[in-house]
Amino acid sequence: MCLNNLDGFSVVLFVADRAGRPLRLRAFQSLSSHIDPGALIQPGAGLLGWAHKTGRTVNVDQVSFESERLLFYTRDEEIKSFMAVPLPEIAAVLAIDSKKRYIFTEKSSKLFMQFSQSIGRLWRRLTGAPAARKAGGAGKGASKAPGAGGQPESPVSELCAMWQGLEFCLSRSDQEGGGLAAALEQVRGFAGLTWAFMTVLKASDKKHYYLAAASANAPDNLAGRYLLSSGLAGWLHTKLKPLTIDRLRTDSQNSFIFQKNEPLRGFRSFYGWPILYNDQPRGALILAGTEDETLDHSLLEALDCVVDRLAAQLHMDRLIAKVLDLDQLDGQTGLPYRGPFMDGLRHMMQVADVKGEGADLYVLATSGLGALAVSHGQETAADILKAIAGRLREGLRPNWGLGHVSYGVFTLATPAADSAEAKSFIFQFKKSLEAWPLPGAAGRAGLGLFLALAAYPRDGTSPEELLEAALTALAESEEG
Repeated sequence: MCLNNLDGFSVVLFVADRAGRPLRLRAFQSLSSHIDPGALIQPGAGLLGWAHKTGRTVNVDQVSFESERLLFYTRDEEIKSFMAVPLPEIAAVLAIDSKKRYIFTEKSSKLFMQFSQSIGRLWRRLTGAPAARKAGGAGKGASKAPGAGGQPESPVSELCAMWQGLEFCLSRSDQEGGGLAAALEQVRGFAGLTWAFMTVLKASDKKHYYLAAASANAPDNLAGRYLLSSGLAGWLHTKLKPLTIDRLRTDSQNSFIFQKNEPLRGFRSFYGWPILYNDQPRGALILAGTEDETLDHSLLEALDCVVDRLAAQLHMDRLIAKVLDLDQLDGQTGLPYRGPFMDGLRHMMQVADVKGEGADLYVLATSGLGALAVSHGQETAADILKAIAGRLREGLRPNWGLGHVSYGVFTLATPAADSAEAKSFIFQFKKSLEAWPLPGAAGRAGLGLFLALAAYPRDGTSPEELLEAALTALAESEEG
């Protein structure tokens, strides 16, 4: 699939015993009969070895050397383009090449990243990776994985390796081999248990917790949202205390992690930590093991530190999300300003093209805000404008778009199929606007609404054309 979808010549998977060790060719698909099945690539050697050593993606648009220098061909195949993605969670590199120049576009790169993640997950399932840690097991009573020279790795070395891998994953996106799922694999491999999960709490939802990430071997059909009190995980979120169960009773009525009749079966040990930041809950870290998979005191202490690191990461992610929201939202109303709204409208038009339908753009211009600012002050008018925006958000369907493009001028984008519902929504808003009370005094605020509509594709074939058509119609209606 990878070869065909990306129009490649060869796709190769090289895997090392562990990070820093030589890469061996473990799987490939190629149109060439000159792949060397015994190919061995040292860290830093060639483009593949460089990706393995540095952990960075390689994308060469115009290969300017003979393809033997890629180190897995036995003769020159006139390769012109090459791309390689490191998979640090399995100490591997996935690479693809082509005889065409400039073939691996940005879209191709994203698709190749997705293939690499799928291949990495499949490899872990087939081999039980991370093999070095899983086989040696860091759990109670298990021997340590051998290091260089066949000597057992020290606990300090194992902890440092896990922490280095954790920081790598938390500092990179999923497309770059990082992300929460990859971070969980690092923690799970260090602990020597079978499953790992991470949940998060959303500030907007006080009744549920959400499954944010799971180890690669977790069932695919786990739900994404659970009641706050559901399962052993629910205990962590409500009691906000760590929970350690070395031996779970199989007949216990609470012997499920998330909810009754979940697809996860066979766990006999459970370890969970609430993730707190400044004593405020952010989620939970959960580890579960099969028979005889338990954690000793030293591992529990190390995982306490991991939980603190995850808490700081989740808090930072929240701050970043808030900053991004500030960059996308108009400060007067809390709604997307013109640029982000137009991006959403463009996406809606693309969806309409796929479905063979249309899209409607309504411009809702409130009147009376200027007079209100003169008579009662700018602060009062600003408060009412924000309250009006809040009223508009009420009852808004998830697939509709709402924006604020000018002072008191709102835009509403809806699929054409929702026309009747959209008009009813606007009618109700107009009624509430006309009856809007005057803050701190008897009477009404004296607000009104001017409405204009532009339809895609009848009135325009781009968001800009559509908005211009609607604003022109609005100006004509106001003049009339």
